[in-house]
Parts: sequence; C-alpha cells; structure tokens
Amino acid sequence: MKRYARKILTAVKTAAVLIFFMLCTFRPQLTGKAVSEAVQRCLLTVIPSLYAMMIVSAVIVRSGILTHTPKAMGRISRAVFGMDGCIMAIFSFSAFAGYPVGTSMILEMHEKKAISRETASVLSGLCFGAGPAFVFGFISGKYYSLPSAGVIVTLSAAAANVILALVLSPFLKKSDLSGYGGRKGIDLTAGTLTESITASGRSMAVICFTVTAFSVISAFLEATGIYRKAGGLVSRLTSLPQDTAVSLIRGAVDITGTGPLPRDDFTLLPFLCALTSFGGVCVLFQICALIKGRFSVGAVILIRAASAVLSGAVCRLITPIFLRHQLKAVSSINVRLYSSQSPVPSVMLIIMTFMLFVSCTRLSADK
Repeated sequence: MKRYARKILTAVKTAAVLIFFMLCTFRPQLTGKAVSEAVQRCLLTVIPSLYAMMIVSAVIVRSGILTHTPKAMGRISRAVFGMDGCIMAIFSFSAFAGYPVGTSMILEMHEKKAISRETASVLSGLCFGAGPAFVFGFISGKYYSLPSAGVIVTLSAAAANVILALVLSPFLKKSDLSGYGGRKGIDLTAGTLTESITASGRSMAVICFTVTAFSVISAFLEATGIYRKAGGLVSRLTSLPQDTAVSLIRGAVDITGTGPLPRDDFTLLPFLCALTSFGGVCVLFQICALIKGRFSVGAVILIRAASAVLSGAVCRLITPIFLRHQLKAVSSINVRLYSSQSPVPSVMLIIMTFMLFVSCTRLSADK
C-alpha cells in the first residue's frame, strides 16, 4: 500500500512540475510580472526585516553565548516549559526575530548534536515568529492606520506560542540537552562573524528564491481562477466578501503576497493574526529548504496550524482592550498610504555577502 502511495505522490509531483513548466513557457508575461513583484518584495520587505536578525542569531549560536544563560532562568524555564535556559533564550528571541530565524538556530544546535531529531522538529514549530519589522512594516502599516494593530498581532502570535509551549512541555521535559552544556567561554571572533554572515547569506538566498517561486505559482492560481473559486467557497462559509476572501487565501499561500483588503477593518484582524502566526505555505517551504530532511517538518506544520487558530482567538479577546481608549476616529487620521523605499541597501547587502562568501571559499581552498 505504501509503495502505491509513493508512486501516486511521485506522479502528482511530476505532473505539477510539468504543468508549471508549460505555464512558464506559454505565459511569459505573467511569469515575468510575478518574478518582478517578488524581487521587489524581497528587496523592500524580506531582506531588510530578516537578514540582520539571521546574522545576529547565527552569531549567538556559533559563539556559545547560549551556554551562559543564567542558571535561575534555566531552572524556571525547565520547570514551566520543559526547556533549558539556552532553548528558552532561542524561544524568546525567535518570537520577534523573523520566520526562519528560530529554525536556523535550532538547526545549528541539532548539527552540534545538542538536541535530537524529534526535539528539533517540535522546537522548530514553537520557535517561530514574524518579527516586528515585518508586522509593523507590512501587516499593520499596509492595512491599518493605528500602530496598536501591530501590537495586537505581535502579542497574539507570541501568546499562541507560549500556550503551545505549555501544552508540549511534558514532551520537552523528556528531551536531553546535555550535549550542549560542555562548552566553555565565548568564541566571539572575526571568524565567527564571517561564518555567520556567509551562512545567513546562503539562507537568505534560499528564502528569496522560494518567495519568487511562490509568487509565480500564486500568479498562475490567480490566472486560472482557482483563487476565485476558493474565495467563493470561503466567502459562503464565513460571510466575508469574495474579494476579501481571495486576498486572505493568497496570504495563506504566501504571507508577503497578501492581496488588497479594506483599510482599518478590525474585524479582519483575527484573520491576519492567524495568517501571520501560520506564516503561509511559502514560509513552510522555506523552512523545509533550510532543514533539508535532517528532521521531520510534520510537527512544524501541525504546531503552526494550531498556533494560527490560537492567535486568532487571542486577537478576538484582546482587540477590544487595545481599542477601548482610541478616542479619535480611525477615519479622521491622515496617513500616507505609500512611502517610497529604495532597494539599494538590500542590493548592497547581497553584493557584500557574495563577495565575503567568495573570499571565504578562496581562503578555504588555499588552506
């Protein structure tokens, strides 16, 4: 039975690749437009909000700073969440660092034999957050005039992660982290920084290429009418307008490609919280690309789906609290809907990282 299931899965994947190839061949204008939009999102949103955090997280793990977390913090986190101090530090940091940052830090610990495959899989699902730069710059800044919307999204996602960590604490208490505790001192050198920059640059390239690929897939789903049909179904189930439902479905596929939504509609905020907490199919593929089969992503998907439901529920509860004292009407706020940004800093970061990567490769070859 399993053999037939594998054959069917292989056939489906092959058919999907062939269909994608045919669409790219016969719809070059649509493909080019989708790639152009994706590159712009990467330069203006993804790279500025993630790259620096990825470098910092890599430095934190590679230098051994996590082994020097206070013992009191380790005892408390172990008793409450089942996490040692170093894991609790990653959990706290990743909630505000950006989607793949937590996974990259857990991956570093797994490669050092500090945690098992099962523990790494669960922690990758828990150490997951959009980051304030993305929430306030994209979600809150694009759809809401009040900064409190970004605060609500951030707190709802973080609260969902905390609730899930408490639920999964019995499993985490059984995990063995003894392999990470024997290191002494902090290795904060130029070599550590260089390795962190090059590793983060490679991970950033994987993320941006994945965003570009999903932008093309999303464009094809839009052109073939699949989004409209799915939006009609969601509209009937939720009583949302069809255009709004289509935009939310696009966000479930790629959170950076969420379509147009009514501005300052706080009834949609729980849906946006759920999408932000889930991350979208594109982000899950980015995580799969980083993991490269070293441990299972099944637990990651289940945890993120549960987190989406929880964050939406938390948002429904706390939104009235944050909006209670907003005396000024949202419609009277004069806000600029568009602000021009330059992609030059992101381009320069890419060029410098590439030059550093080439230099390190040459030095390694000379040795």
